[in-house]
Amino acid sequence: MRLLRTPTRRHGSVSLTAGLIVPLINSPNCAPASEVVSLLNDLISAKTVTTRHRPSEPWFDPECRQMKRDVRRLERSARLLITSEATADWYSKRREYHGLCRRKREQFWREKIDAEKSTPRQLWSSIDALLGRGRAPPPDDIGAEQFHRFFR
Repeated sequence: MRLLRTPTRRHGSVSLTAGLIVPLINSPNCAPASEVVSLLNDLISAKTVTTRHRPSEPWFDPECRQMKRDVRRLERSARLLITSEATADWYSKRREYHGLCRRKREQFWREKIDAEKSTPRQLWSSIDALLGRGRAPPPDDIGAEQFHRFFR
């Protein structure tokens, strides 16, 4: 659950800003934390955000993951520092990361094809599965009766 950027006003003219929250929590006469949380939950509307996890590629291993983190870290520092050295480091690491990904992808597919080249049916079914091709599952919300009525 993520809070909205702009709180809504539910209780008259009460407006919630950072300037009002910090003194409220830091004051010696502060209410218990549970009451503050309860008050904030009443004043700020929440929005449920659905995120879908997309599985990574089968060849994307911990080495690729670490290199990607390093590239993102260098990118953030290059954008903050705005120096030619930081930018050059970022570009260099990014080229290295792309090369690593290309090598891992090619090696994965080469090994996959070599392992299954004697059985073309298995090779194509695994390629289809890796590429996400195949039959789409039937929708759960449509019953046989609705399906029949639609095609009459």
